[in-house]
Amino acid sequence: MTTGAWNGELSVATEWVHPERGLVTCVAAEAVAADLRDKGWRVRLGPLDLASRIVRGREAAVNVGVSYLDPVGEAHGIAVGASMYDHLALNAANEAVEQWTATLCTRRVLLVTQSRCCLMETLCGRYETNADEHTAVEANALLHDGADTVQRFCPKALRVAHDLTDLLDLKNEVLFVCRSGLPEDFGLLPPLPRHIRRVTSVEEASTVRARDPESVFFVLDPGMHLEAAALIVHALRKRFPRIRGTHPRHWCYAESDWARCLLTLETDCDVVLAAGGRPQGITAAGSEKWIDVRSAQDVRPQWLIGSATVGLVADGPSEAATAQQIIEILGGLGPLHVVKRQVLSESFIGETSNPLLRKGD
Repeated sequence: MTTGAWNGELSVATEWVHPERGLVTCVAAEAVAADLRDKGWRVRLGPLDLASRIVRGREAAVNVGVSYLDPVGEAHGIAVGASMYDHLALNAANEAVEQWTATLCTRRVLLVTQSRCCLMETLCGRYETNADEHTAVEANALLHDGADTVQRFCPKALRVAHDLTDLLDLKNEVLFVCRSGLPEDFGLLPPLPRHIRRVTSVEEASTVRARDPESVFFVLDPGMHLEAAALIVHALRKRFPRIRGTHPRHWCYAESDWARCLLTLETDCDVVLAAGGRPQGITAAGSEKWIDVRSAQDVRPQWLIGSATVGLVADGPSEAATAQQIIEILGGLGPLHVVKRQVLSESFIGETSNPLLRKGD
């Protein structure tokens, strides 16, 4: 229990007792302490005893605090203590509490944790499972990795591999519309022919040559943003009017849905916190609203002042753990409601007499 203070030192409460509200928990204490350390202060973190004035040589402390009651009547708040004889520390304690007090408000969080495309290189694009559980699965859908596990690829990725291989075996001229920067070994896609011709931009699609323009095919990388892919395909159709390629029912919408979901945060939120760092390859991530938060302790009050709606993005399991810690800190800065934001594109399955309208894979 912290009951006094040394000169040049600040005490940040993890809890303290209010004379009327009783026990006050300080969920944001770690962030408050980290903010003060960044400003050059030596900080002790722990419960504050507001009743005691002096302990074993430490000078009497002055504790500055603010508290509020949440909807269920529990008290939360922030308190910082300093020696009553250390005027610089007292000023710092007052300024810290004043600044964090400005963040207190009823707030909502729009949380984005939806699944991205399983082929993105920052994620696991294969499903690992025990080989004995898949004895009835088609052999061409499994790749062994060691004696006891198999790797089952995304069905859309397998279709890409099969289409490319089949078309090349028939001596067709095939263009692989894919992500720029896709590794030579195709990253998390199944093994593909190394000599396949890639098209990664509208410029390339507008200038690519073909031996026989009447027999050109394209195969679409399922890891692409479909908005970018559609522009490339449009350019290819203008250059090769008889081109044939991957049917839209086999396109993967996961990356486009993820990107569009992030874009909604741009318009709906006052600030967007990217747990663990902002996702790679997302154009929205360049916005001034976005802030990288490597750990929950990195949350700073200036981000939250006037921010009643906070976007929070977690791009993987470790980032999800950081996001949960950030939510806990935000929950100590006013009544909080968390909403999971998701954008999902699904194949239309309805009553139709048209046999061409089939369920997507």
